Amino acid sequence: MKRRSGLVAVGLTVAAWAGVAGLLGGRAAALAAALAAVIVVVFFGSTKVVLGPIAQYLPGASLAAALLFYGTKVLALGVVVLVLLDPQGPGRHLDDRWFTATLIGGSLFAVTWLVVADLRARHVIYDLDDRGRHDA
Repeated sequence: MKRRSGLVAVGLTVAAWAGVAGLLGGRAAALAAALAAVIVVVFFGSTKVVLGPIAQYLPGASLAAALLFYGTKVLALGVVVLVLLDPQGPGRHLDDRWFTATLIGGSLFAVTWLVVADLRARHVIYDLDDRGRHDA
């Protein structure tokens, strides 16, 4: 249930941010903010989906997989941003200031959210026997 409530919160935040952009900057700003927010959600959300099973079944390969996946995501993000902000292509319909502000602000928000969630998570680092004593 927590995953669903997180998705609802993200969806409402994206809609609210795009609405603010639309009110302040018009249709191009709203479209740019919504598109950039979706990119941020996909960029940060794909990590758990892709690396979760790898870390579970092949923990020794998880660091290499994480580095490879992160590098791939950064290159893909660069290509997507270059294509979307091309003034002769889709960029003519987007407000580049709102797009970049949403990418930067959304990334900072997502990283903060992930750090806080990880700090609050309980990670078992050793097992206790039935009497509550450390297994030696």
